Amino acid sequence: MKIISIIYTALLIGLMIPLLLNCKKEAAKTVPTVIIAAVSNITATAATCGGTITSDGGETVISCGVCWSTNQNPTIADYKTTDGKGTGSFSSIITSLTQVTTYNLKAYATNAIGTGYSDQITFTTILDITLPILITTDILSVTTSSALCGGNVISDGNSPVIDRGVCWSTNKYPTISDNKTKDGNGTGTFTSLIIGINSGLTYYFRAYAINAKGTAYGDMMSFSTSGNGGFNPKLVYGTISDIDGNNYKTITIGTQTWMAENLKTKKYNNGDFIGTTSPATLQIYNESNPKYQWAYDGGERNVFNYGRLYTWYTVTDNRNLCPTGWHVPTEIEWTTFAAYLTNNDYGYLGNKSYPGEGYYLAKSMASQSGWNTSSMAGEAGNDQANNNTSGFSALPGGVVYNGYFNSIGELGEWWSSTTSGISTANTAWCRYMVYNYHGLSRYESSKIMGLSVRCIKD
Repeated sequence: MKIISIIYTALLIGLMIPLLLNCKKEAAKTVPTVIIAAVSNITATAATCGGTITSDGGETVISCGVCWSTNQNPTIADYKTTDGKGTGSFSSIITSLTQVTTYNLKAYATNAIGTGYSDQITFTTILDITLPILITTDILSVTTSSALCGGNVISDGNSPVIDRGVCWSTNKYPTISDNKTKDGNGTGTFTSLIIGINSGLTYYFRAYAINAKGTAYGDMMSFSTSGNGGFNPKLVYGTISDIDGNNYKTITIGTQTWMAENLKTKKYNNGDFIGTTSPATLQIYNESNPKYQWAYDGGERNVFNYGRLYTWYTVTDNRNLCPTGWHVPTEIEWTTFAAYLTNNDYGYLGNKSYPGEGYYLAKSMASQSGWNTSSMAGEAGNDQANNNTSGFSALPGGVVYNGYFNSIGELGEWWSSTTSGISTANTAWCRYMVYNYHGLSRYESSKIMGLSVRCIKD
């Protein structure tokens, strides 16, 4: 019996040992252990990190990555990446961060037992410096040797603007290595005076602003000093000024004295301002008596060369658009003008057809610059250097009708003060010239159109 008891005890111990060992093994299972890698590639909104899982805790790692928060001791309940499973090293890309912010970061690994975390580290995102954002403001005024314009720095790109102004050149897309002004620093609007330019040229300009990131530019614009370069240098011109301070050349042709430039004033002769639409493209067809003036396309840079555009209701207002002693010509005065040119051999090749109607007079009237080019002899846009024998210096200021601007460089159209006989309620007589036509033509225009104006002396 004693032998049987010993054998039974041995068997029982042999059975218990594996069970005890297994229990010991089960008790050893834990959450994974993980260490965190150093943070790198830190930007304003992102960073790179990662970690290494040194033990799976006895269970398969089903998820790993990094978690972060602006608070201490982040967990996977905060923000996290998910970067695979199993043991070994992993890499994490952290995104959607806020610039100049300190974050707390831990690596994590999860198995069936739970989630293990590394020690906490911290990092701070950098300031995202970009180029400034700015716009170029339009030309305010132009002379034959200077131009006034400017810009507006809307954003400094998170770095102080240390220099700003405009740069210009006769070539497109000028930079600060060309000509430039220096107009202060910081954000906001500024004005710039461009000097040292020459008459008879087209200049391109744009605003610039400099910060620690570099130099940013606004949109490119252009202006021309050719408007006063289109007169006939062989003739003698007079001068006249308007209530707005604009100066004009004048020319005597026959018994009449005309302005040799398109009118530019924004005021009636009594000093009252002439309104404009906002925006410039506003439709006015439903207005019964619209009295407006416009710079072509709303761009003041066009005024120096081509003058302003006015409705017929403006040009016939009793406050008078023209300087004292001058007025908007009647249709009869236009006819007298055309007849004089025709009868005195100003017609192309001496053509005297239809006196008073203006046939073949375009070349003798058109400015020596500023027109689109034409290939046909005798037309306003052809061989412009030999235009303007009369000195009238006609310029193609375009038109605006019900908010639509068109034909600058192609068409010059000038009001008379005379209502037309066909539709007295809606139209009035005007005269016009086209770059690819040989005559000064007569037309009935809608009174709400914006046309150029030439004043004639009383």
